[in-house]
Amino acid sequence: MKLRWNLKYSLLGLLVVTLLVGAILYFKRGNRNLLDKYFTVKADRGAVRYTVTSTGTLQAVVTVQVGSQVSGRIQELHADFNSVVKKNQILAVIDPANFEAQRQKAQAALATAQAGVKNAEANLINRKAELTSAKANLEVARVAKKDSEIQLKRAQGLIKDGLISERDLENAQVTFDQNNARVHQAEAQVSQTEASINSALAQKDQAAANVQQAQAELQMAQVNLQYTNIISPIDGVVIERSVDIGQTVAASFQAPVLFLIANDLTKMQVIAQVDEADIGSLSERANAQFTVDAFPGQTFQGRISEIRLSSKLPGSSTGSSSTATGGTGGGATNVVVYNVIIDVENPQLKLRPGMTANVIFTVASTEDTLKIPNAALRYRPADKNPEEIQKLLASFSGAVSADTYQGNSSPSSAGKTATESTRPTGGSNEASENSRQRGAGGAEGTPSAGSAESGRGQWGGRPGRPGGNALTARQGGGAQAVVKPSTMDRYGINAGLTVHFPQADAPKPTWGMVWGLDSKGQPQPHRIKLGITDGRETAVLDGELKEGDTVVTGELNNNEEAASQQTLSPFRGPFGRPAGSGARRGGR
Repeated sequence: MKLRWNLKYSLLGLLVVTLLVGAILYFKRGNRNLLDKYFTVKADRGAVRYTVTSTGTLQAVVTVQVGSQVSGRIQELHADFNSVVKKNQILAVIDPANFEAQRQKAQAALATAQAGVKNAEANLINRKAELTSAKANLEVARVAKKDSEIQLKRAQGLIKDGLISERDLENAQVTFDQNNARVHQAEAQVSQTEASINSALAQKDQAAANVQQAQAELQMAQVNLQYTNIISPIDGVVIERSVDIGQTVAASFQAPVLFLIANDLTKMQVIAQVDEADIGSLSERANAQFTVDAFPGQTFQGRISEIRLSSKLPGSSTGSSSTATGGTGGGATNVVVYNVIIDVENPQLKLRPGMTANVIFTVASTEDTLKIPNAALRYRPADKNPEEIQKLLASFSGAVSADTYQGNSSPSSAGKTATESTRPTGGSNEASENSRQRGAGGAEGTPSAGSAESGRGQWGGRPGRPGGNALTARQGGGAQAVVKPSTMDRYGINAGLTVHFPQADAPKPTWGMVWGLDSKGQPQPHRIKLGITDGRETAVLDGELKEGDTVVTGELNNNEEAASQQTLSPFRGPFGRPAGSGARRGGR
């Protein structure tokens, strides 16, 4: 009996304690300060930098691929990895035996051609002598014809006087005819000899052409023989050697690469691939700095020397990283990128060709300025619907917020106000926004911004990125192009007039809206003029906000509060749910 009474009193005491704890928790929750519902931060002063991030690859200013124009077996090597070479230094020797034989063959062919020239010249001399003899025979024939003509005329006169017989007249006629025929024969002989002289001249020209051809073949054989000596075209350092002694190289359609030589490793370049959403913001005046994995914690400075106009897909640039995507972080392979050349001084030879560089371009910056977290620009009170927000924006005469740019502020286009027409053109995409966040140190780093899960639900965004394009649309109007003489100092290249981007348009501020708390703990809107942003914080240039003012970055709704209690309370139900919490939320 006594044991039953003890058990009864113990259960009664436990029930009383449970009721007391429940009552304390209930009244404490009911009397909670409204300020505990909101995540807030204070506007402070500091530096804001608008940056564009990218990845690139380090390479020497001049890198030459030394190849072979002839095929053969590598007989000697006079350079190896990291060898310092001079211009015209022999790097390797290909077995020259075959090319020596070709040169000797070409020399013999040249000697034969030269002998043919001499033979043609002698033949020409013979033909000229024959022409002289033929002309002499023609003169003899003409003299004989003239004499026989005189004898014929005399015979014709004597026959009339009866002094000679008919037979003598006939003999005189025959002699004249024979001499006349000999004249024609001599003239034909002269013409034939002249033609043979022309033929001899042609043979002489042909022999001379054969000599020139033989000389060209000999020169080609000598050049091929010289090509067996692989010569360094520049002063520099051997970065790569691709052959060994005894290896056979075949130069058929493309010259095989034997060595890779960097001209001067104390002056290098970074080929950064900047995505198309960010390239318009860059100019040659932008500050460029980068890091490499080989030297963590060390930042290297560079200078933009060229912003190239050619576009390409990430990784398609010669000598650049296969996964470089500019401001997108390497995930989207369909994003068009542009190569930006950065000159880097490397006096200590720390930087090496092929290293991956993580580049940060500082497009604009401001020091000691009033700034607020970007989460404050994305916040919207839970009890305000999109139509009320739009009316409030309209009353601010042109103020904009991130919601205006998302296009989902109103269920229909009829609910949109004229303030939506102030959306700047030429803004950026989600990739560029992520790029600027990484450039400023990652996603939202403040507890208030990171904890405002209700803001993410209201705006439809993803954690770690600002809502919409309003923040990035303020960054500027793009770089201005000019044409002037090239300033690139490359080995033996005269580029002439080239396109440069010396400066970019100044960033254009816009009006926005943030929410603060009044004396009753209720959100109140404030109109502010927004400057540049680094992806986490935005500069405030003017408006209804001063240093130390509190701005709201998010708020807890019922679901989030219950989740918080479930995480912190040690009194859990059988499935991790606070006992009785559903009834309290329902009655609240």
